[in-house]
Amino acid sequence: MRRGVSVSLSTASYLFTLLITCANANSVPYLQPGFSFDFVGSETTVALPVTAQCETISLKWSRKSTAKGPPPIAPYFLQVFSSSSPSPFSIPAGPGPTFDWQVPFAPQTQYQICMYDIQGTSGGCRAIRTMVASSTPNVSCQNVTSLPQLSASTPTDDQSKPITQPRVISQCSDFSVTPAAGTPPFTLTVAPSRHPPVNITSNGRDPIYWTVALGFPFFASLTSSDGLSWSRGPLYVDGQGPSDCLSPGALPKGTFTGATAGAGAGGLMLGAGLGVPRYVPDCSAKTRQEPHSVNERSPIYL
Repeated sequence: MRRGVSVSLSTASYLFTLLITCANANSVPYLQPGFSFDFVGSETTVALPVTAQCETISLKWSRKSTAKGPPPIAPYFLQVFSSSSPSPFSIPAGPGPTFDWQVPFAPQTQYQICMYDIQGTSGGCRAIRTMVASSTPNVSCQNVTSLPQLSASTPTDDQSKPITQPRVISQCSDFSVTPAAGTPPFTLTVAPSRHPPVNITSNGRDPIYWTVALGFPFFASLTSSDGLSWSRGPLYVDGQGPSDCLSPGALPKGTFTGATAGAGAGGLMLGAGLGVPRYVPDCSAKTRQEPHSVNERSPIYL
């Protein structure tokens, strides 16, 4: 039986950076989930995915027989994207297979949860949820701290538009992020709603491109090897662009220009140091798989 490992928030942030930085060990676009997670109780049947401020959500996860990724190893982590934060959050979720979390975001914030194990094996991402006011007066809960912020830019950043206006990008167009600080390599993570994420790693400061070939809204994050992070979202995809990237087997040339697509994070070795766990990345190449189209069917989480 595997034993759980207690991980502090600061250690979790450092660990998450290593997980993302090692994500170019293989060369297939979408991460192959090794497990899947879901909400517990009435949260699984709501028609409109909303969360009241400071509401406690319950999550559960397990490995299904259809999982294509490696078997997960505890402890687990939530990667939480928020429309109101310039960088994502890393929340230690313990050994599992259940976890309760009090969501502190303000009303009207949109957020999305993705999940990983200690080796970077993906558990996929859930649907985007919207925060609403609590029915309890004077509600309070513990705040969370986002990962250290990385300076970066994307063409979707239009300063002339209010921050509350949804960002929209056309199908089959290139979404790009340009790092302005931090130490290479940089990893762009695209996390579509109800879909496994994709990692694209670049060794320079040139723009990192991803061709949008999904109809799902998505969050995007950029992580540097020195522990800085940037995020945007949600971004919504309309049908006004071309459709050439949507045909079976299509892989637009610009999708991975100057970058490497990562299938999974490298294994992390657990050691001891100064009384806290120390994580050392092992980014040695594993069995390589043939690349597939960015619109090839992958598991969808409802």
